[in-house]
Amino acid sequence: VHGNAPGSGNDVLLILQAWLLQAWIPKYAEQALNMQCWFLCCLVLYWALFKGVFQIINGMKSTNVLICLVVIVWLPWFVIFVPLFSGNDVEWYEDHHFGHFETTVDTAVVFLKFHPLTFLHVFLMGMLLSRLRTLLGEEEDTERLGTIEGVFEALAPVGYLCLGMMFCFGACRPPAAKLSARLSVLLPFQGAILLGLAGLPGRPTKLAKWVSCLNFLESYSYAVYVIQFVCWHMWPSYQTGPLFFVFLAACATVLVHLVQKPAEALLKRSSKWALLIMPVSVMVLLPVLNHLLPHKNPHGTGLPASAKLDSSDIFAKKVDTFRFTLFDIRLPLEEAKSEFDTTGESVLINP
Repeated sequence: VHGNAPGSGNDVLLILQAWLLQAWIPKYAEQALNMQCWFLCCLVLYWALFKGVFQIINGMKSTNVLICLVVIVWLPWFVIFVPLFSGNDVEWYEDHHFGHFETTVDTAVVFLKFHPLTFLHVFLMGMLLSRLRTLLGEEEDTERLGTIEGVFEALAPVGYLCLGMMFCFGACRPPAAKLSARLSVLLPFQGAILLGLAGLPGRPTKLAKWVSCLNFLESYSYAVYVIQFVCWHMWPSYQTGPLFFVFLAACATVLVHLVQKPAEALLKRSSKWALLIMPVSVMVLLPVLNHLLPHKNPHGTGLPASAKLDSSDIFAKKVDTFRFTLFDIRLPLEEAKSEFDTTGESVLINP
C-alpha cells in the first residue's frame, strides 16, 4: 500500500476503491490503498465515453479537428494564466502537503491532480490525433503525401528532443511545471511523439520500425507504474540505485503474469454480469480485512502517538504543591529533501 492503510473509519473509501471511484472525491484521492490506481478511475470514465465520442470525432472534417486540437493544447495553460493575471503566485500549489485536506488550496490541488474530469482533454486529444492521422492518410496528391510522410518521420525525434531538454534544463521548463506538466501543458510534444510513432495508416515511420522490438514492454508499463511506490516502501534504504529498478521490474513482471494476464483472460471468458463478482468481492473483503488486521504504526516506532504521564505521585513526596501532568507527544517530523541540497548534509533540528 502507499503509506498507511486507511483507518477503520474509512470503510467508505475502501468501498469506493473497489468500484474505482476514489478519485472522484478529492478528500479520498490521496488516502487510498496504492493511490497510483487513481488513473484507473479516469480510464473507467473514458471507456464509458469512448463509443459516443468516437462517433462524433469519426465524422469530423480536418478543419474541425485542427480547431479542437488547438483549443485542447491551450487548455492546460489556464493553470498558469489564471494565477498570473490575477496577481497570485503561479506555484500556489506548493502550499498543499500530501495527504492533507484542510484548506481550499488542498481541495483545488487534489482535484486538479487526480480528478478524471481534469484529464478528459488528454483522452479527447488522443482520439483527435487518430482522426487527423486518418484524414492525412487519405491525401491523394502524391507529392503532398510524400511531404506529410517526411514530417511524420521527424515528429517523434523532435518531440523526444524537446521533452528531454525540458527535463534536463530548468530554463526550458514551463512555469509551474509540477502542476502544469501534469495537466499536459506539454501536449504538443507528446502528441508529436504519438503521431511520429503511429505514422500514416499503412505507412509506419522508420523510428517505429526500429523500436518495434520493444513493443512487448507495453504489457509491463502500467504494472511498473502501479507497483513503484510499493516496491520503494519495501526497499531497505531511502536512497535507490540500479538494483532497485531491477527489483521493480521483477515485481512488475510477476504481477503481470500472476494478476494482469489471468484477469485479461477471465475478462474475455466471462459475461458482463459475472464480472460484477470481482468488485463486489473486493468491496466486502477490504473493509473486513481493515477491521481484522492490526494497523501499522504510521511512523515506524513502537511509541504511542501521545502519552500522558501523571507524575503527581512522584513529586508529591518532595513538594506537596508541585503537582502537574506531563504530555509526551511524538511529532511526525521528517527531514525535508530539498532540491537545492547538493551536499546531502541536511539536518533536522528537534524543536
